[in-house]
Amino acid sequence: MLKAAKYSFTLTSFTVLIAISLMIWQFLIGPLTYPFQLSLLGASLFLVGIPHGALDHLVQQETLKRRGTSFNLFLFMLQYLLVMALYALAWYIVPQL
Repeated sequence: MLKAAKYSFTLTSFTVLIAISLMIWQFLIGPLTYPFQLSLLGASLFLVGIPHGALDHLVQQETLKRRGTSFNLFLFMLQYLLVMALYALAWYIVPQL
């Protein structure tokens, strides 16, 4: 179990590093070529898969259960919608990132 958590942290760190590098590249040099963007998309889909939230509430419920904390579906959905709204707002304000 510890190895899975360590691997997950490494993959997350790598993903964040790539994202920051691409933002710096975009700012300093300019946009990436379309074929390169497609290559990055293909590689990320192959390595990580397609993200979706179908089971997020169950994961959160189990996590809180293990911590001994109660789970409230309404509050979870409210937080989830808030994160989505903030993400959409950031995308609207800075679409080139």
